[in-house]
Amino acid sequence: MMQFFRSIAKPIILVTAIAFFIWLVYDLSGLGGTGGLLTTTSVGKVNGTTVDARTFQAQVQQAIEGRQRQSGAPMSLEEVAQVRDQVWEQYIQDIIFRAEYRRRGLSVSPDEVAEAIRASPLRELTQSPEFQTDGQFDLAKYQRWLSSTAGQSAVPYLEDRYRDELLRGKLIRGIIG
Repeated sequence: MMQFFRSIAKPIILVTAIAFFIWLVYDLSGLGGTGGLLTTTSVGKVNGTTVDARTFQAQVQQAIEGRQRQSGAPMSLEEVAQVRDQVWEQYIQDIIFRAEYRRRGLSVSPDEVAEAIRASPLRELTQSPEFQTDGQFDLAKYQRWLSSTAGQSAVPYLEDRYRDELLRGKLIRGIIG
């Protein structure tokens, strides 16, 4: 009897391994109708807009790293979950706002963005010691920084921030006025 079990053990293991491999490929590829890991490239859909998983995860990671740099300590799992939720909420807001901008035909020109960057620095920049003279924000220092290599490398980030702020301002003025 033991000899019989030994003789069929190899074929049974081989069949089981092949079946497992087929199931794994079938499931991960999404052929089973479950979406699959290999085909899932989004974390969700907001207002008809798909949120790419890689982009979302990169934003979450960037937010986690920023928070850890700010606090100087590693984050707990609960804090990481909060950051993930905040990034998701930001995605929802951004998608809804962009749809509303399109619906209302709102836009900002590159000149509007450039003028806002030059004349109205962000709050975090006005509080930076780098741009202070005698404890007060120095617009001339800020503008010199903008024309420097360091400032120029920050301009694309600033343009995105300012474009969003200017569009939101126009939207609010359109709703109120």
